[in-house]
Amino acid sequence: MNNHFFDLEDTIIDSWQNQTLVNVHKVRKYISDNNIKDVVIFSAAVWNDKDKNHFNTTMKVWLEDVFGINIIGCPSMTEVWKTTCWRGCAFESVGEMIALIGKR
Repeated sequence: MNNHFFDLEDTIIDSWQNQTLVNVHKVRKYISDNNIKDVVIFSAAVWNDKDKNHFNTTMKVWLEDVFGINIIGCPSMTEVWKTTCWRGCAFESVGEMIALIGKR
């Protein structure tokens, strides 16, 4: 199974502080053209458990309805940090991880 990953800010919503939808037609077309059913949200906007809970309780169902997809995961950056190793080194913090490897 190929996972499809979508970012939030500037891709699906304007920003974490302004959760207005953006690029709706482009994203819908991409989903349709690629026959995407399931996606994982991978976004630095979801920083910690508090943000993940907000996403899961207020945004997940809404975005699934708007785009006709199933969101099957949304790891927080804290979860990513705890499981990421780059060149054999663990990171001291989420900030250090993003500073060293960027937001790819």
